Amino acid sequence: MYDTADSLTSKGGEVVLKVLCIGESIEATREVLKLRDIGCSIIISPSSEVVSELLGVNEFKQFNDFKLIIVVDGVGDREVGMRDIQHIRQSRWQDGPIIFLSPEDRESFNFNFNEGRVEFIKTPISVRDMAEVIARIADE
Repeated sequence: MYDTADSLTSKGGEVVLKVLCIGESIEATREVLKLRDIGCSIIISPSSEVVSELLGVNEFKQFNDFKLIIVVDGVGDREVGMRDIQHIRQSRWQDGPIIFLSPEDRESFNFNFNEGRVEFIKTPISVRDMAEVIARIADE
């Protein structure tokens, strides 16, 4: 469905993937804004609590359009990222796809990413590699 050679836009060029990013650090924002270059529509929220509330409100139709949530972990913010994932899994996004971006190694976390249905990606990552991962997850 997605043309990952250059972007995550459809063959016609329109944006077809809306991504919700959770993370308030400058690094988080910088990492995720790269996705605009590959055709993603991005909304950034500072916390999972805000997202959980919005996902729980049926009238807030905009959130029904999201295909993916990205949780961005800054250096030393390990507990914050894990907390964000737990909040999201307790919302209406119980089974939706989540990508967890972190500069730390996967083994640094006391969390089973496979069991939690979370795709772990060590940053930095190239935009092209990120596009391929997102396209694969969004198409599942």
